[in-house]
Amino acid sequence: MATQKSKGMLYGLGFLVLGIWGLIVYRLFSAVQGTDDVAVKVAPVPFTARQDLPAAMPDTFRLLTDYPDPFTGEAAIKPDTLKRRPVAAGSAISAAPPAVVMPNPLEQMKYLGFVSGGKDVRQRVAIISYNGQEKMMRIGDTLAGVRLLDIGLNAVRLKYRKETRTLKTE
Repeated sequence: MATQKSKGMLYGLGFLVLGIWGLIVYRLFSAVQGTDDVAVKVAPVPFTARQDLPAAMPDTFRLLTDYPDPFTGEAAIKPDTLKRRPVAAGSAISAAPPAVVMPNPLEQMKYLGFVSGGKDVRQRVAIISYNGQEKMMRIGDTLAGVRLLDIGLNAVRLKYRKETRTLKTE
């Protein structure tokens, strides 16, 4: 008798599941086919006459372009304010090219310290900051034309062209 009751319940639940799935499939097909006629009332949009915009108005703002470049930090380039005379078509302009001044890389270097593998001075490696980057140099190495001559406990000796300079730790 217990099996008869469970069989009846099994058939009842099976029909219930088939009914629910049938309803889901019916809803999907009816939504895709668009058989539901739904009336949507749209309120009429009042017509307004065309209005002319006012004549060009002066700008009420001004761009500030004298801030430094956010990527390089360099100052903004000022606009050319020189009043130049027009050059005649046939005349030749003779101007010497501007002299290019190369910055001294010793001015941009800082000695941060050294790393040593023992008591031998030749095993020391100096840590030099140049243009915001830390570089490791041994005696005799060259960076931007600057040669490392000696590594001391608190200073290094560097040579650039004919100038020899001692940098102390900072």
